Amino acid sequence: MKNIPIKIIALVTLVIAVTASILLYLPTIVAPPTSVPTVNLHQQSLESGVNAFCEQRGEAFNDSLYRVVVDKLAMYKAELYVTEEEIDFQTKALVKNYLPIFIKYSNDKFKASVWRKSDHKAMLNRINNIRTLKVVFEETDTVNGSFNDSLNEIENIIQLYNNACETAKYKKFYSTKDAGTKIMYAEHYKTIAPLNNCQELVNDLSKVKNNIGESHYNQVAAKVDKLANYKQMKESAFYNLFKVISDLIDEYDAVCNMYVNYQPSDELSNEARKYYDEAGSYYKQKAKQEKEEKARQEKEEQEKFKPQPKPEININTNNSEWISMISPSYSYRAYQSTNYGQRNSTATMSFTIKGYESFSFYVRSDGEADKDYLLVGVDGKPTEKYYYSTTKGNPRSGTSIGSYTLVNLKDLQKDRKYTIYVVYKKNGRKNKGSDKGYVLIPYK
Repeated sequence: MKNIPIKIIALVTLVIAVTASILLYLPTIVAPPTSVPTVNLHQQSLESGVNAFCEQRGEAFNDSLYRVVVDKLAMYKAELYVTEEEIDFQTKALVKNYLPIFIKYSNDKFKASVWRKSDHKAMLNRINNIRTLKVVFEETDTVNGSFNDSLNEIENIIQLYNNACETAKYKKFYSTKDAGTKIMYAEHYKTIAPLNNCQELVNDLSKVKNNIGESHYNQVAAKVDKLANYKQMKESAFYNLFKVISDLIDEYDAVCNMYVNYQPSDELSNEARKYYDEAGSYYKQKAKQEKEEKARQEKEEQEKFKPQPKPEININTNNSEWISMISPSYSYRAYQSTNYGQRNSTATMSFTIKGYESFSFYVRSDGEADKDYLLVGVDGKPTEKYYYSTTKGNPRSGTSIGSYTLVNLKDLQKDRKYTIYVVYKKNGRKNKGSDKGYVLIPYK
């Protein structure tokens, strides 16, 4: 009974404490929350893309995803959809997740036996794009350390490949030094890894030796062919060219071992020697002809100043078988035969000339066509078989100079005397026409 008041006091105190507690937390339990937590969907989308890179899903997927993420980074930054710090964080995550996959795919292409320049172009474009990614107020590169070394290595391999492709195009010979340098580079590129994985490049580099060797041989052969034009060259020019070509052949012999499947120079040497011999004979013959021509010209020059014989015409009619007559032209002296009506007879006259290169006179016969006719001989009396000219079968009764037959003596020597014989033969029984022979001889 003694503890009842104490128990009552304790109970009252407990009730008061519980009531106070309820009153203290009642607003928190009954009243609604003043704010609702929000989720940034743009940030979630960006994180989802950055974390989706996966080597097993293939190169096309990862390259496409890279472009999507880069575009989102640029757009979200411009539109302030996410904070600057979040952009930096996701950019670093992008580089960290994507670059190992990109580097592996790139190196796998270098291990293949077939390389494509379109792949190289895409790699370089991607590397250039990656290097544009900046963080911390656009002042710090996102690519550094081993990643940067790997990208540099990819760029170096592509540059080496391009240089090797240019070297593989070498086909023309310029000089022995140039050829040796180009062949050395071609052989060197074939040994560089991973370039030597590209079979097409290795094959093209292997052809450089042969291509330059063929060009070298063909250039020397073209020079040798020029020797065939020796007739259009001066003798000194030909022999100078031959010496140059001989040196070129010797030069080719000295370096041809560095070419593949090279052609020996024997054919070139034989061809050059053939033209050399032909030219020698030609120049020798030409010199002889020039010497003869010079002598002829000198003789002609001497002849110009040599006193020329005066033209001479001396007529012999002392035997009375021919007599003078009235001439149909003032430029000519006329003579006629005197054996008219004398069957089987001949009338002969002669005259000499000197100082002429050519000489012309006229003859005519008027009798039976094949019986009575005139014969002309030079430096000898004419016969039925040997004569210079004849009127046989061509009698003329007209008396004008147009009825006469021209006798033209050519290629005469001025300093020589020629004797011309004129014979009228009377063979027919009948006396037809005037039955005579006629001669017109010019004055000097």
